[in-house]
Amino acid sequence: MKVRTFTAMTEKSLDNNVNHFINNASIEVLEIKFSATIFSVAAMVVYKEK
Repeated sequence: MKVRTFTAMTEKSLDNNVNHFINNASIEVLEIKFSATIFSVAAMVVYKEK
């Protein structure tokens, strides 16, 4: 099991980054956690390699 953390200033930018990563056919996404602050948004993707 591995994790990858993404941060961005906007939700749209975060969405693009996470979507690009999870569309990788060589990984299986197990969980995605989301967090927001006044200044940024973040997501942690828990995954395993196929």
